[in-house]
Amino acid sequence: MAYKSTPEFCKKLNYTINNEESYSHWIKTMKANLLDHTHAGLHVEMNNPVAVAKEAQIDVDIRTHVLTERAAQIAAGSASASATSVPGSNPKASDFNALDVVMNHIYAKHPPNVKYMSKWPVYIDPTDPCRYIPLTAHNTQLWAREIVR
Repeated sequence: MAYKSTPEFCKKLNYTINNEESYSHWIKTMKANLLDHTHAGLHVEMNNPVAVAKEAQIDVDIRTHVLTERAAQIAAGSASASATSVPGSNPKASDFNALDVVMNHIYAKHPPNVKYMSKWPVYIDPTDPCRYIPLTAHNTQLWAREIVR
C-alpha cells in the first residue's frame, strides 16, 4: 500500500505475512483505514511439495550410499588374508542394505541385558531405567527406518 496512514506496509519495507496473525493485522489495517481503492497485493510463495519430496529422496539416497560404502569398507578391512585371495570374496557396496547397516549399529550399541532377557538386546529408557524396549527385529527395523529417513 502506498498510503501515509499505513507506513509499515509500504512496498520498500517488504512486509512479510507468514502466519495468521500477520495476515489478520494486514486485513484489519486495510479495513480500519476504510480504503475502498487500495493498491495492495499479496505475493504468495509456497514450497513445491514435489520438490521437497525429491530433495528428501536425494538425501535418503546419499545417506544410503554413504552407509553402504562404509559397510563395504569395514567388511573388506575385516576380511581375513586367506579370504582375500579368493576372487570375488571382497564385498561390494551393492551387497549391503543401509537398513541392515543401521540395524547392526543399533544392536552393537544395545547388547543383551541379562536383567531383562539374556537373549534379546533391549533399549533402556533414559528417563526410567526400570523400563525396557525389547529390540526385536520388528522394533529395530522401525527404528532403523526412521534413522535412514
